[in-house]
Amino acid sequence: MAIDTTHDAAQRIAGSTDYNDHIFSLDSNGDPYGYQVSNAIVHIDDTTTDSNGDEIGYNLYLDAQTMITDGSLVIGTIASKELYFATDGTIHAKFTTDGYLDLLTAKLKLNGNTGAANQVIKSDGYGNLSWTDLPTQQQAFGNIIVSGDDTIQADQTGDTLTFVAGTGITLDTNGSTDTMVVVLLMHLKLLLLVVTILLQIVQQIQ
Repeated sequence: MAIDTTHDAAQRIAGSTDYNDHIFSLDSNGDPYGYQVSNAIVHIDDTTTDSNGDEIGYNLYLDAQTMITDGSLVIGTIASKELYFATDGTIHAKFTTDGYLDLLTAKLKLNGNTGAANQVIKSDGYGNLSWTDLPTQQQAFGNIIVSGDDTIQADQTGDTLTFVAGTGITLDTNGSTDTMVVVLLMHLKLLLLVVTILLQIVQQIQ
């Protein structure tokens, strides 16, 4: 472990376990704990080497505002402890032990944008998120009931209701006007039958 100060390279400390060689804070009993370096960057060096003696470890740099590493960075807890995030002395979010991200302030921005009222988060399928308006809700019947017969029920949003022409009936639809004409052929046949009977009666009278 090394501590590199920004103002005096001679204060670099590398690996000594002697309290006198390190800069510690002292607790109420005068016992040292932790590192305290004013105006400094803390450099934690992993000195792991390969079989050739070349250093292959990673480095972690800390100052009062930034933490940077040239390797993968893991921040976590063990023994079923939660991970908290706070600003200005107030906890705003945490990861629970069962993997939930709990936004304690119930606030969320996407790239600095809070979205408009009643908007929801949308994904493009590639991991990109954005705010979007809810689609306009249309009023519709969920069931069509015919007395004494089966009830027709929509199974899902966008389900299709199909009309089937029965005996003596034809259906004529027009997609451009969204209309359907129902023609009762039985009435026409009945009218022809009546006309035929009347013609026969007239002939008999003559």
